[in-house]
Amino acid sequence: MPVETGADISRKLKICILHGYILTGTGSNIFVNNLVRSICRKGHDVYLFCQEKNPESINFIHKYCVFKEDNRKYETVFTKETSFAGKCFLFNPHLKGLLPVYVYDRYKGFEVKTFMKMDISEIEDHISQNVQAIETVFRENSFDVIQSNHVVISPFIARKLWEKYKVPYFITLHGSALNFVVKKDPRMLPYATSALLDASKIFAVK
Repeated sequence: MPVETGADISRKLKICILHGYILTGTGSNIFVNNLVRSICRKGHDVYLFCQEKNPESINFIHKYCVFKEDNRKYETVFTKETSFAGKCFLFNPHLKGLLPVYVYDRYKGFEVKTFMKMDISEIEDHISQNVQAIETVFRENSFDVIQSNHVVISPFIARKLWEKYKVPYFITLHGSALNFVVKKDPRMLPYATSALLDASKIFAVK
């Protein structure tokens, strides 16, 4: 992923990456895993927000933190040295046990619902929980750019940060959110379109 933001990319950047799921398996999980590894290898620092619960064996993760219920404070689970020039700081936002998905699957420790089966209030709660966690870390670290994945709902979360702090954000499109959520649920279209219109860059994965 290019990291041109209008900033001086000869310096070390602080890049926030939003991915609502884990870092193993298939599809976007593997994409994000490889993307973060590549960015850390280039010497930039990554602030990764996702729900990976077993990061000990992932070689680029320097620090693993889990948020408390209000998403205003977090606990550091471990810190370890890596061989990468940049550092990855992994954060698990607290989602109160509910994980929205595009296509139903099981995730240990979560009640899983597809977006189509969620109430708008549940979707808005999910957005608020993530925004609060990201804001907590942003106030400490001031990211240069946010990279978000799928067309919903992470890009809309990134847009919330852009509205308040003017942090530019990118969107990487993946097929499942478009095909199984936005095309089938008209409630999700405003979340997608508003995020797309204000994004600094949009990338499509072949």
